[in-house]
Amino acid sequence: MLILRFLIPLILMLTISPLAEPILTVATDSIDFGRVPQNSYLYRKVIFRSEGTDPVRITRVDKFCECIQIPLDTNVIPPGDSLIVNVSLFTSTFGGRREWQPHIYATGKNQILRLPIKAFIIPEVEKQADIFVFPHTLNVSQYGDKAINKFPIRIINKTGENIPLKLIYNDDEFYALDFPVFIPPRDTAEGSIFLNDRGIASEFEKTIIFEYINPKNEKEKYSIPVKRKLFRSK
Repeated sequence: MLILRFLIPLILMLTISPLAEPILTVATDSIDFGRVPQNSYLYRKVIFRSEGTDPVRITRVDKFCECIQIPLDTNVIPPGDSLIVNVSLFTSTFGGRREWQPHIYATGKNQILRLPIKAFIIPEVEKQADIFVFPHTLNVSQYGDKAINKFPIRIINKTGENIPLKLIYNDDEFYALDFPVFIPPRDTAEGSIFLNDRGIASEFEKTIIFEYINPKNEKEKYSIPVKRKLFRSK
């Protein structure tokens, strides 16, 4: 009986102690923008979570490239809470398949979180890609005082095959999206962006990411930068 009195508290301590320290996790293993044009700004929201019973304090972020931004609204996440971070990449004049591995350091035992960011950057998209979006950046800006809320998306298929499409990431804060599900051979598929009231009143930059099946039956990702500026007369 005396042994049990000592064993039970010890078992409880061993069970609870791993969760007692701060634990930082991220909701996605990596960010893959897929095929993208040069000199593009790309954005993807990720969620950092505090899993332990103590607050997580993010102490440092090593990006290893000025082309990457990981802005934090706060560096402290309470237990059980989360932080949405809008990660961005500027593709500059890079070319080919690229990968960066930013490190996020946090309080807690051996708390180093790696967030791989991948992109296949293409200098001349029309010449080198099986499919491409034209124009490369979807400009939904307003010129003058009349607001337009609908803008077309055009995806061009250069191959002789049907190309299935699947939308895998879209931040719908400012707009709704009507996205095509395939592109006929040597044809163009069209979709649309519909700005909501907040989108009409705002300037923003976002990214649409979709997946397609290439003629080799391989899955590829493709990112469309979306940009809005307001040029009003008043």
